Amino acid sequence: MKFFLKIQQKKNPRYVELDGKAYFEIFHDESRPFTISAGQSIVNVLGTKFVVSNSTTGTSVDVTEGKVRFSAKQQDEGVILTEGMSAALPDDNGIAALQKAECINPAAWATGMFVYEQTPLGSALKELESFYGVSMSIEPESASSLSFTGKFSSESLEDITYSIETALGVKISVR
Repeated sequence: MKFFLKIQQKKNPRYVELDGKAYFEIFHDESRPFTISAGQSIVNVLGTKFVVSNSTTGTSVDVTEGKVRFSAKQQDEGVILTEGMSAALPDDNGIAALQKAECINPAAWATGMFVYEQTPLGSALKELESFYGVSMSIEPESASSLSFTGKFSSESLEDITYSIETALGVKISVR
């Protein structure tokens, strides 16, 4: 994936232009707002941790902590996103649309951590399948609706599945 981040230190060190995908952890400073220009969109940071992805099809934002305002460049208004929320702005229509996050841990690739809070096992396994490029199944199948809470390093899928199996009394097969 192509990645480009332009920082103008002398003009405004809290303004960046992004082409690609990046994870940000930004401290809120009301006197010096942090702004990201990505494609046809603007992200105004209100103190948070989040992922911005900009490609030829548009821009998306996934907030993992805190709050951002996401809008099209030509719009004064936008949508306020808080923890667990996502929005997308296709390059063709200029309207930021809230959407349910497809990924429970959108920043796992950058942070190296999976965090689950009362997450259905089936949803967590779908995310792990996507992240590791594997197929997974659960025995018994009815266990996919069981919810669990846990924090795991992304270094070892084997360690993650072992911990879940032990805690929930299930068998997870990885292919």
